[in-house]
Amino acid sequence: MTWEKTNVSDIGIETELWKKRIWFKGTLYDKNTTDMITSITIPASSGFTTYMDNLGRVNNRGFELELRANVLQIADWSATVFGTMAHNTNKIVSVSDALKAYNELVDKQYEAYNANPGDTKYS
Repeated sequence: MTWEKTNVSDIGIETELWKKRIWFKGTLYDKNTTDMITSITIPASSGFTTYMDNLGRVNNRGFELELRANVLQIADWSATVFGTMAHNTNKIVSVSDALKAYNELVDKQYEAYNANPGDTKYS
């Protein structure tokens, strides 16, 4: 097992307009995590119920937008509107050989439960 590693690329902009009455912030990001650590379940007869292993590689991409507008300002009183929007896409890029082997073992165990070829594994 090795340390989990993460590389992040991030670009953003922040601006204020009309004497700070409107404020905007936008960010784009791309995050790649390798050697992701996860807990793997194993039979309790081994003396343990789980062990830690490197899962694989995951990519997260997305954006965040924020907007603030001071719509009314009278002396010591003001009304402000806030808005936030975000979108994130997660993708498993690769899985470890150990996890592939574990998944193949589970698939073989569930094949006996499928009455007809083409049935889903857990029906």
